[in-house]
Amino acid sequence: MLKLFRTPVKIFHMASMPRCGETLLLRTLNAHSQLRAVHNLRATDSVHELALFEFLKTFNGKKLRRSHPLLKPYCLHEDEHLIFKQSVWNHEHPFRGFVLTRNPISVYASLVEYGRRNATSDPWQPIEERIERWMSDIEPDKKASIKGKTPIEQFAMLYNARMGHLSRRELPVLFYENFVISPAGEIRSLLRALGLPFQQAILTSHSRYSEQSEGHGDNSLSSEINRRSLLKYTRIISQTDFQEVKSLTDDTSSQFGYECVWGSECRPSNNAGGVTAKS
Repeated sequence: MLKLFRTPVKIFHMASMPRCGETLLLRTLNAHSQLRAVHNLRATDSVHELALFEFLKTFNGKKLRRSHPLLKPYCLHEDEHLIFKQSVWNHEHPFRGFVLTRNPISVYASLVEYGRRNATSDPWQPIEERIERWMSDIEPDKKASIKGKTPIEQFAMLYNARMGHLSRRELPVLFYENFVISPAGEIRSLLRALGLPFQQAILTSHSRYSEQSEGHGDNSLSSEINRRSLLKYTRIISQTDFQEVKSLTDDTSSQFGYECVWGSECRPSNNAGGVTAKS
């Protein structure tokens, strides 16, 4: 028992932005015996998940003592650590973890689709409200300028602010596109970067959930990892919108190696795979 309380709990940040495949990756990593998702895995967060999230959002450390009261509801075992979704704010302090990135075309298309599913009238209205809220934590001085801009311009402001910041972080980078094409290789590479062993069971994390299990952001928890989402943007947005999103986000997305062409899977230019170290 004494050893249990002497071993600190590491906090691994998954730094990203909405619609980058965060729920899918959280579900996958949460199946690892040494990792536990803090929040935003299921459709609704519990009171204790929200409490730990709010605490970690401004926490300036990279680990917690196991006896910390906010960890008690998680019942972590001795070797278990936290995977913390850092999505809609720029963390002020140094942190341990990695960046999850996805090409801006697919991120925008996913937001559009989400808006269409959840709106009663204007499909972009719920997205605009979210972008305003997100920008208040990412770049507060630019929040006011969101109003009056087109949906694509609003999205580009969000993408460039959030992913531009993360492109300058010296952290390992996991590409969503490579992950859904080669999950075993990408997860193995990521875990190696985090200093954790690979476990085969995480590749079948979907089998832990029933077909009705809904995760955060209207994402199914029972779906297998697959690459079908890579071309989905061609069915959601027009080629004209594609070109506008591309032109407004190219400077930032190119920092991650993205070179999108209409009708392609928009993978990073270095398709060798594996987690990339930023320098």
